[in-house]
Amino acid sequence: MKHVATALLALFTFLLLAVAPPSTSAQEVLHYWNFNNPGADESWPQPVAATAGSGTITYSFASNVTDFGGSTVNAQDGDPSGRSFVIQGASGEAK
Repeated sequence: MKHVATALLALFTFLLLAVAPPSTSAQEVLHYWNFNNPGADESWPQPVAATAGSGTITYSFASNVTDFGGSTVNAQDGDPSGRSFVIQGASGEAK
């Protein structure tokens, strides 16, 4: 009897997985910043507009924003490695 219950459970599981629709939901980028602008020796705008999407980044520590060389890690659509948006030495200001 135990073998029959196990076989029925296995059959039910197989059938459930066989007829279940595959997951077709794709991930979608809502907002994306590549931080390649502004150019060297220029200040970051306020707010920083998204490269893709309608998001913005606002900040209140203008004297502590700097940049370093960027990378292509997490880059989208073949964006080159440009700059990075770095909050430097902002102890007590980042909330």
